[in-house]
Amino acid sequence: MSWDSYVAMITNTLDPETNQYTTTGVGTYGAIYGKDGSKWGATEGFELYAYEYEIDAGDGTTEKENINEVEIVKGIFDGKTKGGKAGVRLGNKKYMYISNYDGIHKLSCGGGGALLGQTDKCYIVAIWDSSNQDSNGKPQNPGDVEKNLVYLREYLKNSGY
Repeated sequence: MSWDSYVAMITNTLDPETNQYTTTGVGTYGAIYGKDGSKWGATEGFELYAYEYEIDAGDGTTEKENINEVEIVKGIFDGKTKGGKAGVRLGNKKYMYISNYDGIHKLSCGGGGALLGQTDKCYIVAIWDSSNQDSNGKPQNPGDVEKNLVYLREYLKNSGY
C-alpha cells in the first residue's frame, strides 16, 4: 500500500473486512510524517510548514519567530503543549491544546480541530472542520476522526512502523 492510501484512511472510514470505505470525508486533512521530519504522505492542500511568523509584541512592534510545525508536533509528544511563542501551529493555522487521552493529543480551533497520534517511527496528523460534511451528510467531528486515527495507528504499529 502507498503512503497516500494510509493517509486516505485518516479522512475516510475503512471497513477492514471488505477493504472498502464506508464513509468518506470524515476528516478534512490527514498527514503522516516520519520522526525525522520527512513527509511520508499528506492529503492535497495540507503540509506541516517551516516559516517565519510575526508576533505582536504588545507595544506596537512585532517580533519574528521561526516556526517549524514538525518540531511543534514532536514537542507535543514530549510534553511541550504550548508550542512556541506563536502557539501550536499546524498547516499555518493556530490551534489550542486541549488534552491527551490514550496517546491521542487533541487540539481545537474555531469550528474544528486536530488530532495527533504516533507510532515508533511516525507522527499521524488528522484535521477536521465541523462546517464540512462527510458522505453521509453528518458534520465532521473529532470522534469519527479519532476512530480512524486510532485504527491507522494500530495498523501501522502492527506493520512495524
